[in-house]
Amino acid sequence: MIKYTFKTLGTDGIAWYPLQFKWEDPQCPPPVGMLDFYWTKDIKFARTWPEQDMVETIAIEFYKTEIIEIDENGEYKVIKTME
Repeated sequence: MIKYTFKTLGTDGIAWYPLQFKWEDPQCPPPVGMLDFYWTKDIKFARTWPEQDMVETIAIEFYKTEIIEIDENGEYKVIKTME
C-alpha cells in the first residue's frame, strides 16, 4: 500500500516531517489545531496519509513543502514540490 507524507523547511533551515505520535517534550507545546503537529527530522516517524490529495491539502499551508510517496518497502521519493 502506498502512503504519503510531506516535509517542510523550518525557519531553522532544517527539513521537518509531521510526527505520527505524540512527542513527550515538556518544552514543546501541544498541537491545538488540525494543522498544528509535533515535528520530527526522521521520515521513519512521519505521519502518513492514504491519499496524495489529502497531503497536498495540508502541505499547502506550510513553507517550501515536498510531497513524499512511501511504498510498501518503506522506500520513499519526492513526487511534488510546492512553493
